[in-house]
Amino acid sequence: MFDKFKRLAKESVVYGLGGAGARFFNFLLLPLYTRSFSVANYGAIDIINTLIALAGILFISGTDSALSYYFFKYPQHEERKKTITALAVYILVSNSILALLLWLMAEPVSGMILGNVIYAPYLRIAVLSIPLSHLMTHNLTILRLRRKPYTYIAITVPNMALTLLLNILLVVVLRVGINGVFITNVIAYGVFALVSSIINRTYYEFRFDFKRFIELFKYWIPLALGGISAWIRTSMDRTVLNQFFTLEQVGLYSAGLRLASMVGFFVQAYRIANLPFLFETSQEEDAPKVYSRSLSYFLIIASILTVGISVLARPILPILTTETYAVSFIVVPFLTYAVVAEGASQIFSIGLFLKKKTLQSGMISVISSLFSIALLFSLTPLLGMLGTSLAVLFGYLIFDCLLWYWSQKYYPIEYDWKRVLKIFAYSGLVISIGMIVHIGNLYINIFIGLALVFIYIALLFIGSVITPQERGTFIKEIQILLVNLKQKRIRA
Repeated sequence: MFDKFKRLAKESVVYGLGGAGARFFNFLLLPLYTRSFSVANYGAIDIINTLIALAGILFISGTDSALSYYFFKYPQHEERKKTITALAVYILVSNSILALLLWLMAEPVSGMILGNVIYAPYLRIAVLSIPLSHLMTHNLTILRLRRKPYTYIAITVPNMALTLLLNILLVVVLRVGINGVFITNVIAYGVFALVSSIINRTYYEFRFDFKRFIELFKYWIPLALGGISAWIRTSMDRTVLNQFFTLEQVGLYSAGLRLASMVGFFVQAYRIANLPFLFETSQEEDAPKVYSRSLSYFLIIASILTVGISVLARPILPILTTETYAVSFIVVPFLTYAVVAEGASQIFSIGLFLKKKTLQSGMISVISSLFSIALLFSLTPLLGMLGTSLAVLFGYLIFDCLLWYWSQKYYPIEYDWKRVLKIFAYSGLVISIGMIVHIGNLYINIFIGLALVFIYIALLFIGSVITPQERGTFIKEIQILLVNLKQKRIRA
């Protein structure tokens, strides 16, 4: 069983350098944007990005799951070409139409979402990236299913590098302003949508198989509701916050969100590598046990990152941004937990996907999103951005609980709940201490934060969250890795 997780860990690391690295990349842009734009304009950029995310979700949510399912259901190359081409045509055409509609309606949309039509020109540029970004994402999904992780990062890493360089050129050097952010996205996505399509060219054909498209459509359409609901849980927070407060408050919240999204670097890497892993493992007898262990190992690693980011947020935020954003640390722990809960949802939902119960999955997403909306409109006006972050976290916890409950009906899995509860209890205790303890000296605060991370790791061993057998296996694998590295250095 451990060999399965070694492979999953290896692919997670590779994908972490690629697609999941986008989370880290967004973090790198935090100092650039917060120093180049006002707090209000930074908030406006974030809201426009969330609107673009929603636009894509409306049409393509669930298509990656459909592609993953039918990619393995019809393993013959010619059949896979039918599947991939049908989805590519749909994604490109539907998103192009959507981008055109948003371009034409930029003024009323800007007035409604941002409260001012002056942001309409920026929105018009931003929408041009919608079909390009989703075509690139489609091609990256193909590479994941083909188990081509190194080709995957050969696309995503240059894409991020080009995006960073163009941001520096347009925003910092040429001072194009907010337009520079969205022009950068259009160019970078356009270049690598073309490159990735060329790389996957043998998986495309000059024929649209309508019958296969209908088959795919029936699988993913229930998930479209889930996609919209996912946007409500992940992105509606800033829109609601803007309705009750100001774009400045959104900018402060977004800074905390960017720092919290650092844990998303691991979570997204895991999710990218885990989706093919879940479907392949389903054919084996020990699959339920593997899924149970998968949740435990995921939470152990994610919790260490969550503790580190949360306890270091207060001293680090003013360094990364400016003193104006220092108050943003208050939302970081809740948003990091929310990101972890988002990652866990993929594991909890595996039974629904394996049994093709996508309609139930979609309904669960809708129900949980309704709870999220209620929480956002209840907590945000009372507690400001702190209430918003709490609403996001509770929304994801409700989503996970519903997924687990319904998935168990179709595919029972015995999760190690005792270990899960220990993880949340220990991490919550350490983070609470880190939020309370604050000394005037920056270096002392950083030292205290690092000390708390080591204390938490020690608790994982002392509290038997990591068993002696797992610790022994891990040490053995590290020793093997070091020996291999030493042998390679000697041969070199």
